[in-house]
Amino acid sequence: MLSELHIQDIVLIDRLTLSVGGGLTALTGETGAGKSILLDSLDLATGGRSDKGLVRQGAQSGIVSASFEVGENHPVWSVLQENGLPTQEVDGLVMLRRVQGADGRARAFINDMPVSVALLRQVGETLIEVHGQHQAQGFLHAGAHRALLDDFGDHEKLLVKIRADWAAWRAAQTALADRVLDRDAAQREAEWLRFAVAELEKLTPEKGEETSLAERRSVLMAAEKVVSDLNEALTCLAEDGLETRLSGALGRVEQAAARLAGDSAKELTALVARLDGMLSEVQEARSAAQQSVVSFEFDPQELEVVEQRLFSLRAAARKYNTGPDELGPYLAELVSQLQLLEHGEADLAALKQTVATTQKAYLGAAEKLSLARRKTAKKLDKAVAQELAPLKLGTATFAVLLDSDAAHAG
Repeated sequence: MLSELHIQDIVLIDRLTLSVGGGLTALTGETGAGKSILLDSLDLATGGRSDKGLVRQGAQSGIVSASFEVGENHPVWSVLQENGLPTQEVDGLVMLRRVQGADGRARAFINDMPVSVALLRQVGETLIEVHGQHQAQGFLHAGAHRALLDDFGDHEKLLVKIRADWAAWRAAQTALADRVLDRDAAQREAEWLRFAVAELEKLTPEKGEETSLAERRSVLMAAEKVVSDLNEALTCLAEDGLETRLSGALGRVEQAAARLAGDSAKELTALVARLDGMLSEVQEARSAAQQSVVSFEFDPQELEVVEQRLFSLRAAARKYNTGPDELGPYLAELVSQLQLLEHGEADLAALKQTVATTQKAYLGAAEKLSLARRKTAKKLDKAVAQELAPLKLGTATFAVLLDSDAAHAG
């Protein structure tokens, strides 16, 4: 049911919001009062032909929105769902909006989501039916005839099943087509795939390996100079018998302190402690320097191995146009493609079987629906015929014509 019509900058209307209640609403007025503007606006909002002449003079664009309160079983929900529009969070309200530019361009929206004018028209046709002096638009649209027949025969359960079977069949066909394309592409690149997989499996790249190798290479390249600097430091620590001289000085001060007693010896005792600490620090520093010389000992062979591995990883990354850390996932992708090539026939057979199974299910459902429609058509023919005589149309004939073609399923 139409609940509200909002019009802005259309023909003579600056801004208008018309709320429509339940039951019959009549718009009356003399010729030229603007009744047709309301109908033209509603037609524009529901997908009618756009016309820049509808935009009010001086305005850049005109806007019409129509809000409809719709029951949960209304066919509009199926149309929205099939076209990927939300149906759960709209709370039974469908709002159609059309923006008509003065330059002739027009935009369409359903529940504030941009859509094509064709979809807006399709949705609009499920929501309103216009009857005029010389027209009954609902009956003029052939697409509505089948819905009327299904409504009369209460075929909703059959329709739900055939939609599901059709979607399953189409999905199986798409999966099969995609797999065939993948297989054909893999076959064209089979030789290259095998070579690339063998090369990368031999390389066995690991994530983060390039970073660790680069860091180790830097350490090894600097190791020779570092060891030289550390040896110089050891020489400085031992130069002129620093440790011996500190030890001698410590002994002399200890002797001097021993000759004194009481408070007189405190100052020399403190000096003994300081010299002893300095001697310990020198000894510990020399030991640490010696250990560092060992840990940074330069190994030309290790440097060569590290550089060769690092350069191999980077060369492979350039060759396969990826990062060194991505070589592992890339190898897995190539292996998957190769397996698809080697085991693809079995997969294809399974997919073909799925296509055949879903096709059979769809065609079975279609046959049941066609049979139900044929039975309903006869009932509808009789029901309408009974209504024709009281209307003085007793010689008229009403017939439902059914035509189906399995080669053009849908």
